[in-house]
Amino acid sequence: MDAANRYCFMRSLLEEHIVILTSKLFSLNERLCGLVGRDHQEFLATQLACSKTSKRLSKSRHRLEAHRIAHGC
Repeated sequence: MDAANRYCFMRSLLEEHIVILTSKLFSLNERLCGLVGRDHQEFLATQLACSKTSKRLSKSRHRLEAHRIAHGC
């Protein structure tokens, strides 16, 4: 890897976004587990939030992979 690609600002932003989404998904999953058998409406809302966050995470991972392939970083 050449010096220009060792640190790539865009790759760093994409990776940071993935970390943020992963952390959010973890928190939502913890909340979801705490809602089991307690509040059905809140459970369903949190389950939907988990699904949306998971989809966003998947899209971000694909963007990162496409960036790495396109730029070699």
